[in-house]
Amino acid sequence: MTSSIVSQIEDIEKQLASCEDRLDSIERSLRLRAMSSQEREDLQEEEKKLKDKVVEHQKQLKSLRSENRKSMLISVVVLFLVYLAYTLIWSK
Repeated sequence: MTSSIVSQIEDIEKQLASCEDRLDSIERSLRLRAMSSQEREDLQEEEKKLKDKVVEHQKQLKSLRSENRKSMLISVVVLFLVYLAYTLIWSK
């Protein structure tokens, strides 16, 4: 089953929020916690992967929002054409 553009946007926004929350947690830990160099490296690697994931999610959101605008425009045009046809038929 394919999901609507709006639900896809909502899903990606949730994933993006989750990534950003985790990034905040990692950045806070890196600044405030004392840890071994291995733990620090692991967190920095996770931070890098999450930043890449955030960029990818933002690209997907941009694409989906553009697609959503196109769909909305098509809907408005179709609705206008139906209205125009209705007024032309009933005005006679």
